[in-house]
Amino acid sequence: MAAAQFVGRLYRSIRREPDVAFLALRMTCWVIVISSMARLCSIPRLFKLATPVTRGLFHSEERLAPTRLAAVVDAILRTNVAVLTPTCWKRAAILYRYLRLAGHAPHIVFGLTKAGDPPLAGHAWIEMDGRPMFEVTPPDFVEIYRFP
Repeated sequence: MAAAQFVGRLYRSIRREPDVAFLALRMTCWVIVISSMARLCSIPRLFKLATPVTRGLFHSEERLAPTRLAAVVDAILRTNVAVLTPTCWKRAAILYRYLRLAGHAPHIVFGLTKAGDPPLAGHAWIEMDGRPMFEVTPPDFVEIYRFP
């Protein structure tokens, strides 16, 4: 029954907003590319690959609010199938790409913390205008890497 409900919701969302469904498909393809390339190249090279060189052919990301873009990425990664896993660095990379396509100037930030449980924890997030974006709680990590 759960599969039928999922298919029904998917069909309704495609009929209601076909451009957002196409955006989600493009984002899914980029998650697959980024996940595959992560095993082959360094993080800076991977993020350079994800950086768009032009504004792109499609403009659905321009009309959506940044919070809606984050919601679409989160919905894709929540499927938790194969490489579509809710991993912070994947989320940051995809959000970075589509926020850039929408005309924003985001940064990807990686941080580490030594305190707490587990003893060493890391996280990646997006910052715009020096503020963390789309995080439930503000990240309490020491910044170790920023792109770009």
